[in-house]
Amino acid sequence: MGYQFQSLQDNETETQYAAFNFSNNETAQFNSTGTLLSTTGLAYAGFLLGAVDSANAPQYAVAEIGGRYKTNAVYVQDDYKASSRLTINLGLRENIWSPFTEVNNVMSFFQSDSAESAGRRHTRSIAVRGQRNGQLQLLDPGSGA
Repeated sequence: MGYQFQSLQDNETETQYAAFNFSNNETAQFNSTGTLLSTTGLAYAGFLLGAVDSANAPQYAVAEIGGRYKTNAVYVQDDYKASSRLTINLGLRENIWSPFTEVNNVMSFFQSDSAESAGRRHTRSIAVRGQRNGQLQLLDPGSGA
């Protein structure tokens, strides 16, 4: 018989990235009226010259996540000697996980058509969990809640 407690952490930092796109427009030639000849120029030449056509550097709302959760487990175990040559080891374990929380309260989620709304008359419901108290709240558009 025994008991186990764990306090677990899941610390992550999302990778920031940038994308640079190059096209033939930066090295293309012009005709006599001054319009760009789209059939001329090379995207690779634009890359070598550092002439960027467009760029993208996304900003994430959450760059660092500090997830926390706790587990409690109880177990029982026993050996049963069925014969002089056979021993049976039996055991049973139950794990209880706490809700996932974030240390800086910068994370939440929503779930449409949640299991909690399965028995209700309204077919469209949204479950939202805030990370401070870890409680699941059911927002039902049909009830005005």
